[in-house]
Amino acid sequence: MRHTVILAILLTVWASPEAAADTYYIKEPLEAVPESAAVAPPGAASVTAGRLKDQKAILLKDGSLAWKGLKTDGDVFVEFWMKPEGWDALTANAVELLRLRIGTRDWTLLKPADSDALELRCGDESLLRYPIYNWTRQPWVGKDETPLWHYINIGLTQGTIRLTVDGFEAKMLKAPRTDGILTGATLHGGSGTAYSWFHVIGAPWPDAEALRTRYRSLHRGLPDLRNRTITVPRLARPPVIDGHPSADEWSGAARITGFSALRQTGMRGEDIRAEIGYDDRYLYMVIRTPYTGTLRAKHHGIHDMPLEGEESYEIFLHPPFTGVPDYCQLIGNPYGDRSDLKMMDRSWNGKWDWKTTVSDSEWIVEFRADFKGIDTPPPGDFSVWTMNMVNTYAKAGWCPTQRYNDSGSFGTLRFDANAPVIRPDRYAVTAETVSVPLELIGGAAESTLNVALQVFGEKDVLPASEEVRTVKLAAGERQTLPLELSLAGIPKGTIALCVREGATDLYFNHVAFPVAPDVIRTGFPADKPATPADDVQAEKRTPTEEEQAYAQKWTAEELGEALLESAEWKNNTLGLADDVPPPWTPMEVDGQTVRCWGRAYVYRDSLLPVQIETADRTLLAKPARFTLKTGGKTLTFDRATVAVERVNDALVRVNTSARSGAFLLELATEYEFDGMARIETTLSCPEDSGEVEALNLEFPLRADRLRLYHVTSSKSGHAPLSTSDALGKESLTLDDFREVVWLGDVPSGFCWFAESMQNWRIRDERAIQVLEAEKHGARLFRVKLAEVPFRPEQPWKMVFGLQATPVKPRPADFRKRSDKSAIVWRWFWGDGEYYPFHTDYAAKAREIIAQSRAKGQEVMPCSSILFYGTYRQHVAQLGKLSKPGLMHREVMLWGPLWSELRRLPTAKLHSPDIPSRHTAPGNWFGKRYAPGGLQHFCSASSWQDYYLWRLEREIRENGLGAIYLDQPITPCANPNHGCGYIDYKGDWSPSTRIFAKRRMMKRIYRLFHDAHGRTLIKWHGSNQIVPPIFAFIDIFWDGENYGHGRHKVFEFYSKVLPPNRMQAQHTGIPFGFAPDLLPEFEERYAPSTASAYDMMGLFMVHDSTVWPAHMLYPGLAGFLQDKRLAYPLETMETVNYWTQDGRVRVSPEPVKWILHHRSDQMLLILFNWSDEVVDAAIELDLTKLGFKAADAVVNDSLNGASLGRHPRSFTLAVQPRNLRMVEIVPGTPKRAGAQTD
Repeated sequence: MRHTVILAILLTVWASPEAAADTYYIKEPLEAVPESAAVAPPGAASVTAGRLKDQKAILLKDGSLAWKGLKTDGDVFVEFWMKPEGWDALTANAVELLRLRIGTRDWTLLKPADSDALELRCGDESLLRYPIYNWTRQPWVGKDETPLWHYINIGLTQGTIRLTVDGFEAKMLKAPRTDGILTGATLHGGSGTAYSWFHVIGAPWPDAEALRTRYRSLHRGLPDLRNRTITVPRLARPPVIDGHPSADEWSGAARITGFSALRQTGMRGEDIRAEIGYDDRYLYMVIRTPYTGTLRAKHHGIHDMPLEGEESYEIFLHPPFTGVPDYCQLIGNPYGDRSDLKMMDRSWNGKWDWKTTVSDSEWIVEFRADFKGIDTPPPGDFSVWTMNMVNTYAKAGWCPTQRYNDSGSFGTLRFDANAPVIRPDRYAVTAETVSVPLELIGGAAESTLNVALQVFGEKDVLPASEEVRTVKLAAGERQTLPLELSLAGIPKGTIALCVREGATDLYFNHVAFPVAPDVIRTGFPADKPATPADDVQAEKRTPTEEEQAYAQKWTAEELGEALLESAEWKNNTLGLADDVPPPWTPMEVDGQTVRCWGRAYVYRDSLLPVQIETADRTLLAKPARFTLKTGGKTLTFDRATVAVERVNDALVRVNTSARSGAFLLELATEYEFDGMARIETTLSCPEDSGEVEALNLEFPLRADRLRLYHVTSSKSGHAPLSTSDALGKESLTLDDFREVVWLGDVPSGFCWFAESMQNWRIRDERAIQVLEAEKHGARLFRVKLAEVPFRPEQPWKMVFGLQATPVKPRPADFRKRSDKSAIVWRWFWGDGEYYPFHTDYAAKAREIIAQSRAKGQEVMPCSSILFYGTYRQHVAQLGKLSKPGLMHREVMLWGPLWSELRRLPTAKLHSPDIPSRHTAPGNWFGKRYAPGGLQHFCSASSWQDYYLWRLEREIRENGLGAIYLDQPITPCANPNHGCGYIDYKGDWSPSTRIFAKRRMMKRIYRLFHDAHGRTLIKWHGSNQIVPPIFAFIDIFWDGENYGHGRHKVFEFYSKVLPPNRMQAQHTGIPFGFAPDLLPEFEERYAPSTASAYDMMGLFMVHDSTVWPAHMLYPGLAGFLQDKRLAYPLETMETVNYWTQDGRVRVSPEPVKWILHHRSDQMLLILFNWSDEVVDAAIELDLTKLGFKAADAVVNDSLNGASLGRHPRSFTLAVQPRNLRMVEIVPGTPKRAGAQTD
């Protein structure tokens, strides 16, 4: 979603509304030589291309542009945009940019000689400094020179002066004090500097975030980015929820108008309006929706019908953030039907009311949500929630969004019983004017409100016109303001309305104009009988390509051929073998110890391992155990019989059994060559019917091995219940079952996993998995298996898995393998966007694969072990298909049996006998598919065999050598292939088939390795790390979750992701994969170059690559990554900032670093994890690092400058949220003093 929020609203914070008209002492666009300024010498100023498209600027060369006789009074700030033309950061000469006359002294902004910094000086004394080492023309900058422009802001406030560059504050060298007011300003050009505007504004210095917002907005040429806001009042009397609202009932509620078209520019023309309020128990709302035509809605009379495809409102409510995203989605149609979801889970049911009335021109709903009934306590005063409300058929919403459930696009709800009530009427927009009658109701006390209505042209950053008022409102007083502005000469743009009390937004909304066309409802197709005129029109109209595609169908003979061919792929053994592929080694058995690559599982007459070893470290503080409570006593099954069998190089079986009291525990464990253990547990009472009161699985882990954790859940898209972070000293308690729990540190860790809670005897999921606080050097990880008493009269079984990590070594060139340069990205796999198998493409695919491999690259087509997508043409790459619009015959025949379902199917599905529905055009078991649609298939079904059969053919016949797999970890409840179970609540629940997915990935890995002697498998499934599956991938492409939800990134990744999360999730070191990031920001695209520098610096110091996409400047990200990967990193050792061994010391603490080194070369990357300029002090122990050169220099890897430092100890200035990349190589300095310490 692209917010278009308003810059001038921000200015009302800096200056009072009364002063708004004379805020600007100087307001020069600098698109021509200004008449109000003097140019010296004549001809030194000329007009040149500006910062934004169609914008002009002034180029000053060897001259100046001066304004004199300024009459400022009090606080002011000076802002301008500038671009170096005849100089850069490496220019040896001094370059003066701006001179200000303040009181009796001159203040100068300049780049000093032999310096790569800007300084603000008073006389000859340097007071403020900002490094500009990256102000050079880099090769990635093309025709769009926007990145070369920089925003300078100098503020005079309360007798001091401050400087920001590109939204960040300069470093203070000495406290600057002024002795008067600003009376003169002169721009200088030096050897060539362009300026796009120059403002002197009478306003206090803004706070840091306001400056960042202003920079982002001006940089992109957009208004400021802010959420819509409504203040929700407490209602004196609750309205009656009956679908018949009266004016009195809702007269004290806040009003929401100005609904936007969701996926197109413009405001909805229909006068949709909502009113909202609350009390101690309920949130109340009434929505009035005018319409024309016939509503596309029916009365179903069934709860949880999927109403999204018909006329309905979806109300998204997100209570205050408590650790994970927790929004609920309440959906209702005009006839009272309801459906509700929690985090996309439709099995959740909330407590809420939805009463409607429908007339020929309007439908009305009164809505009431019980706070406890939607799993949240009542909001206290000043609580802040987020919300959106969308009409799915009319495509109208309070907050525009591309994805309705994108919590990043939700607006803000402020609950406040004492605040004034804001009630805007309809936004009436004509070609000439906009008017918004605004009703205000006084709150509990007298208040002063600032009200602003503003209009912006399509490309305006500042308002083209505005009406700003100050309103004094007595307690309970009602006032109506008739706000109106002209739109003359502004055919397209944005309207903003803001009401503020002090610095608090009580109301904010912005809508685009012109108004979007009204939606004419046509009802369901059956609601409109055909007429002869319609038939004639249909005959005349040529069918669209899509309609022609869907008019085709497979013949019964063609489907019969597919049935016969199925004998070739059903139950095939492709990718299955008993030997061990590299990089693993054959398994070994030493008594009761099982060894595989890098790890050992040690038994000593025990049910479970007494010790687990990985990365030359032990993990267990005491033996793992089961604890069973019966008759008030706790049994621990201490002594066991152990039988170890080495089946082959790839598999070892360990069978253990132990008795305690009346109970017998038997474990059948299978260890595979990657260290994964599948453990089937059986509990029985051979001679007695003892009662189990509680049963836990416990792993006492060494506390000094535990600093980080990652948990994976399959419950919803992009896995908001999955996360990585630091382990604090307190216990970690999971109140929702997680299929995967990993606990460890950067070098290694312990992974427990299970597909489901099948057979668990529990009351609820509170404290289902717990890591206790440290005690005597150990932390106990406990899994609650039973708390409801039961008698195991029949053997009680459950299955779980263990795996020590990392699961494999990474190849030396893992960074280059995950870089974009190693891959040719192709979406050419068949008539499904996630599906590889269409014979029309075989010859072309074979040609492209061979050509790319000759250039050292592998073609990586997009596929999935989960998704099947219908027809998508790739005409530009491979031409059209012979039968577009038809899914593969096998998918049409077996798809329902392969389907990954979330619920128990209503009827048993059968193997196909080619009934007529199979050949009906555009239908598949009653469901019509549209191009681009996706269907989920389960790896536990025969889909696995079919997929492997077709993939093997691609590898064998076309030479395919790489694959991209796009899928989250999701559960399945389809009993037709063995999924699903009855859970502890008595409901049919899905299970997450980790073992089946692992088997499928292991087979895929073997196919590629056996064909090519290597693999290149890239897995995309954001935020979900599953070691038993990830053993068989090379690259984990993470990050799509950062565009929304709990960890959404707006501008800077480093403000959202702490060091511990980065180390656990984005280094790959604890697991053995190569990490790669798919950039995602709240608006999908990074808002400035600062975002790219931040992201690249952050991920580089964590040894991760980044796929340069989804940003305004992918060339910058690619340039930085190419510079890093140009070094022979595969031949270098790496030292990380969390490695405290004395070889590298960097201070202060906000600077994180990574050092790649060998005897003749080192590469050091620094990242400043703060909002301040930092002088990083670096100390290198060259002897311990094995660096053998007697003389060495430090060079800037990005701009080529020799920094002239002795590599044992030197200092580098680092911009906020930015990086430095330097090399240390043999040689003598070319030029000393490139940067002042």
